[in-house]
Amino acid sequence: MSPGTPNSILPFNKNYPKNRLGLSKWLFDRKNPLTARVFVNQIWQEFFGKGIVKTTGDFGMQGELPTHPKILDWLAVDFMEHGWNVKRLVKQMVASATYRQSAVSTPEKLANEIARCKEMTDKPFAVNLTFLPSLTPPDYPGLIKEIIDAGVPVVETAGRNPAEYLPALKEAGIKIIHKCTSVRHSLKAQDIGCDAVSVDGFECGGHPGEDDIPNFILLPIAADELEIPFVASGGMADGRSLVGAMALGAEGMNMGTRFIATQDAPVHQNVKDAIVNASELDTRLIMRSLTNTERVLNNDAVERLMEKEKALGDKLRFEDIVDEVAGVYPKIMHEGTMEVGAWSCGMVAGLVSDIPTVKDLIDSIMTEADSIINQRLSNF
Repeated sequence: MSPGTPNSILPFNKNYPKNRLGLSKWLFDRKNPLTARVFVNQIWQEFFGKGIVKTTGDFGMQGELPTHPKILDWLAVDFMEHGWNVKRLVKQMVASATYRQSAVSTPEKLANEIARCKEMTDKPFAVNLTFLPSLTPPDYPGLIKEIIDAGVPVVETAGRNPAEYLPALKEAGIKIIHKCTSVRHSLKAQDIGCDAVSVDGFECGGHPGEDDIPNFILLPIAADELEIPFVASGGMADGRSLVGAMALGAEGMNMGTRFIATQDAPVHQNVKDAIVNASELDTRLIMRSLTNTERVLNNDAVERLMEKEKALGDKLRFEDIVDEVAGVYPKIMHEGTMEVGAWSCGMVAGLVSDIPTVKDLIDSIMTEADSIINQRLSNF
């Protein structure tokens, strides 16, 4: 057997010399599916502590699949298209929203927040665990231990697949609700053992997925295909939303934007006022060409961002819009500097006209829902 390169990866070009120069040309051939991906994955691991492919030394049959294949593919192609520029690759990563996320959650802080909740209510409540890649990821096992020790009955998970953390939660008798933007993701959550899902329609603020399916279609399909219960998210604001969601098969509804516009929400008054003053026409979808669609409330920064998207088209890169999307939330939510960047907001803003207490909001929702069911629909 003569020495050579594996044909299963890329046949050795007969025009290449059979020496180190030829090997170099083969390695850096744009048709080689591994070189750029392996290198990008190694750099990703240096910054985030874990590769997109966890088995950084094995991309073969025995290795693990990438957790985010589209990100890996995009970074690899971008790396090659820009002359294998390592400095640029590093800049792409450190300028990303993922890198800039601050892992401020600690077990101690969570324990304090749980204790505060228990002081304010004797009713059951849930804790959210969002699993995202980060340079310094939260101490998830520590957070889970605090949740278990505190006797929290329900955990809402979001972000990437929570499967590796489910056994500890399930063993403690905790119910798991996973947030999903499609029925196929909901079915996956069901398969890994989640007890319920939150199904987010296209109307929702934040990341609605890439399917663009509104709740009038999404919820009935979820009801037809799922065996576990689900709650409706996206476009939910009042008693009409609750009755409609339940009529379409949901067991209840989940609200985000509506709860921000309450007296109890710990955000700047400017944020609440912006939601009240907005209409259903005032949100925009950004980052579609990056396959990272986000629904945000329109402002000067969003207009600038959309101009960049229009001008660059498919050539848009995250670094082109980093000023409008990275690290802006503290300035908006805490300082009330509303034009500094893009922030998530649902189309439901068009239904929000006041800033009540959470108690008054819930009471009004239940009163309205009861009236619809027992009065308007009673003679149907």
